[in-house]
Amino acid sequence: MKRFSIILMLVCFSTNAVAEVIYYKCVLKMGLDRAETMPFEKGEDLGLMYFKLDKKKSKITIHEYINGLNKIGIKKIDFVGTNNVEIIFDKPISGSKWVKTIQLKSRNKFNKQDGTGLSFIGSEYIKHKSDIYDYDFESKFCVGPVDGDKVLKGKEAKKKYKEWLKP
Repeated sequence: MKRFSIILMLVCFSTNAVAEVIYYKCVLKMGLDRAETMPFEKGEDLGLMYFKLDKKKSKITIHEYINGLNKIGIKKIDFVGTNNVEIIFDKPISGSKWVKTIQLKSRNKFNKQDGTGLSFIGSEYIKHKSDIYDYDFESKFCVGPVDGDKVLKGKEAKKKYKEWLKP
């Protein structure tokens, strides 16, 4: 009976460790504008991008704030334990072609919430009627939810993430 209790306890602890959700808020910088249609210069702040990385469900949710908040999408992808992961959204929207690629880089292999462990590069291509947007973006500055010097986790981190997404 003692052995069963110890095994059950270990399973519960390991389940809780995997269930952690990681959040980041990132400053987007404009990269190369291949179509020369964006009103931003290379290196200029483009907006913000928000990430919710659910380790238990292997899901990444992405929101973006450029002239308003938009949900980019949710991808089910195995990311825990890797240094890099590529996310591709490729779908038509209202008759337009839209492809967005994001390559996330994690210093801690997506294992835990930390203050600054995420960066990324990406590109976006949109063709709507005769309008074309084709540009790169990046972020070298992503922060996890913090309160002063303390990195928030669990319910506190989730609350901070929801605050970020409020208009």
